[in-house]
Amino acid sequence: MKKRLLSLTVAIVLAVSMLTLPSFAATDVTIKLEVNGENYVFDEELGLPYLDSANRTMVPLRSVSYALGLAESDVSWDEDTQTAKFTQNGRSVSFKVGSTHCTITEGEDVSYMYMNTAPVLKDGHIYLPIRYLAVALGYHVGWDGATATVSLTKAAESDPVVNIYLTRHGKTMFNTVKRVQGWCDTPLTEAGAKVASDLGKGLKASGVTFVAAYSSDLGRQRETAHLVLDELGLDDMPLTELFGLREVCYGSWEGELESVRDAAFCEAAGVHSIYEIYEAGGSLLYDVTIETDTSGTAESLKEVQTRMMAALTQIAKETEAIGGGNVLAVSSGGITSSLVEMFRGYGLELPNASVTMLTYTDEVFIMGAIGDTSYSTLGATVE
Repeated sequence: MKKRLLSLTVAIVLAVSMLTLPSFAATDVTIKLEVNGENYVFDEELGLPYLDSANRTMVPLRSVSYALGLAESDVSWDEDTQTAKFTQNGRSVSFKVGSTHCTITEGEDVSYMYMNTAPVLKDGHIYLPIRYLAVALGYHVGWDGATATVSLTKAAESDPVVNIYLTRHGKTMFNTVKRVQGWCDTPLTEAGAKVASDLGKGLKASGVTFVAAYSSDLGRQRETAHLVLDELGLDDMPLTELFGLREVCYGSWEGELESVRDAAFCEAAGVHSIYEIYEAGGSLLYDVTIETDTSGTAESLKEVQTRMMAALTQIAKETEAIGGGNVLAVSSGGITSSLVEMFRGYGLELPNASVTMLTYTDEVFIMGAIGDTSYSTLGATVE
């Protein structure tokens, strides 16, 4: 696709939920920027910061890019896909207009960041959240309300961060006989217990240990977590149970044969195969579940994603308060897939005992490896 250098004045939104700002008119204050302790003066020709009607501070990205040391050649704009890309020190960050998904690429590694506001194209300018760009490029973000100053400080490798090893439980009895399993619960099978133990062995062989451990309040997640911790020699570590890590509630379909449920879903959706519903993504699967649920208890996609993010934020903040580190969090496949969809735009079926990595810093989550089975595979080879 034909690309050209970004010639538009691009700006970043400092979402009020991310940087708490006072309420004032745009003419009442001058927003200042400080990068690594050095004051940066905005060039009026490149645009000055201002507050929009939603009380969000807009900062011109071209100025910010120069302040961060990016050259004009480091910023590109793809008209066809409405995507802006910024590259610094081998790391590229891409934002697409209208999308809450940010893609970060560094070598062969790809990670994703969910933003609670989407970039918009308005009056020939692109607006993006500054906190997300800064974190994606390896900066800490601060706000001094007294001086109306946004500060960006280059992060150091020694800075504490939180790494959440979000893990699907081992295989259960209902997984084996192909029955719907959300809030209903069955124990791990022998094979399910083994793969959970293998996960622990693989983590240990890889040098991974944890400063804290969490699971949902359901038995299969709790059992998986204990098996992992036992293999790591952390059997005395407290296991905090969070309702938010539970699997999706499927209402009256709980415990039913998947084949019976799938037939009902296809009829309701007017499709021939359940895979057409899966491939459609979005909320279709959840909408059909709610439509066919006779109990009125099935959860929507938004409900599931909201409680999962609330649980992960609690985990991240509690771990951050003790200095950061690695955390084990055992959940389920369906709800984790909904989280993957939230971060990159589409979900997938996650294997038992697989790990999806989340890094938390500066109030932002970045999702790295998704459905990684390398630890359990390695553990299976360990005596």
